[in-house]
Amino acid sequence: METEQAPSSLPILGIQLLSIGWTGCAIGTIVFGMRIYVNFAMTRKWDAAFWFSLATYITCLAATITMNFAAEYGLGNHVGDLQASSRESALKYRWFFSGTAIFAIGLGKLAIISYLIIIQGDTLKVKPFRKWFMYFLAYTNLFVCVGITPLLWKQCQPTAKLWDESLEGHCFGRRRYQIFAYFWSSYEAALDIVLSLYPITIFWSLQLSIHIKIGLVFLFATGLL
Repeated sequence: METEQAPSSLPILGIQLLSIGWTGCAIGTIVFGMRIYVNFAMTRKWDAAFWFSLATYITCLAATITMNFAAEYGLGNHVGDLQASSRESALKYRWFFSGTAIFAIGLGKLAIISYLIIIQGDTLKVKPFRKWFMYFLAYTNLFVCVGITPLLWKQCQPTAKLWDESLEGHCFGRRRYQIFAYFWSSYEAALDIVLSLYPITIFWSLQLSIHIKIGLVFLFATGLL
């Protein structure tokens, strides 16, 4: 019997996915490499923000690799143009990408929150409400990211039915996952806005020239993009 093979060439959308993903990985590698150099050569501090950043980098890399596998099996191509085994493999790696990306996004938020806690220093003792606000953001982010993970993998019984519809079983959990996914994505987007604008409240009262303050505002506001 002839063995089905993955598509020999990537579709246009697959190439676009890989281009965006690996470009982001390349930029992240450069930036995080600079962070490692600063930690080794200058600060010599290995705080929680660094370890959360490292975990974020690793999970982002893992997510990009799984998306690479999905694209190689035809993700981005018309489903009718794919062989059955290629379609199943593309969908399987697509779901693995989703599961990995959820952790990458959550860990990235924790890295930012940890960094904000560090730079505020003793201010958190004088203004404890800031500390509790940071903790609130961290724990709610952790809750929604951990909470959505089992819903993703429990959409179908057995789990493999997510990418292989021919299997016996059911997928009663799809709607439940869809609803929570809307909430999760909305909350994470709102958290991006908060974490982009919150630093303004930290440095605006510092003794800096107005043009430096405005520059910092625009720098942190780029997180909104």
